[in-house]
Amino acid sequence: MELQKLSNGQHHGFVPLEDGIPQAEEEEEMLPHKSDGTKKPQFTDFEGKTSFGMSVFNLSNAIMGSGILGLSYAMSNTGIVLFIYSVHLLLKSAGVVAMSSYLFIVKYELPLVIQAFLGLSSNTGEWFLNGNYLIIIVSVCIILPLALMRQLGYLGYTSGFSLTCMVFFLSSTAYTIPILAFAFVCHPEVLPIYTELKK
Repeated sequence: MELQKLSNGQHHGFVPLEDGIPQAEEEEEMLPHKSDGTKKPQFTDFEGKTSFGMSVFNLSNAIMGSGILGLSYAMSNTGIVLFIYSVHLLLKSAGVVAMSSYLFIVKYELPLVIQAFLGLSSNTGEWFLNGNYLIIIVSVCIILPLALMRQLGYLGYTSGFSLTCMVFFLSSTAYTIPILAFAFVCHPEVLPIYTELKK
């Protein structure tokens, strides 16, 4: 936009000037393109292009985001060695099962954990050892009814139950709530950041 001078030398306000791009070509940029037989690249069709340094920054931000104050307490209780070892185990298990998401690893590893706690030496074909059934049962029996509630006030009962379980099972709940709320976003973010690294 520039001021345009009138013939008497006075300015007459803002008048838009042509930008040199034809109107039809400008409108074409906003319209979805027709398929010419070749597949257009999608958002998910990409090779990793993130450098190691940028991945370190992303993961550090995920770890220390708003939970930076709770991390010192968590590290004093567990130590940095166990933290690094847990990330190492997560990446190793992702390499073994070829999964790129934390949820998929939980789906396939949770039945093995249940099997170990029950003392079963091999998979006996029980329904609760099948990860597909566990995801469906938890989704239909727990998540779906809670998601269908019309008012958040009804969630008070389940929230009270979960709080009771937290107090019952954790002796130092007051210290762990800030850590659980803010600082434990590292492990779900490890795999997406790892898959975006350059080969």
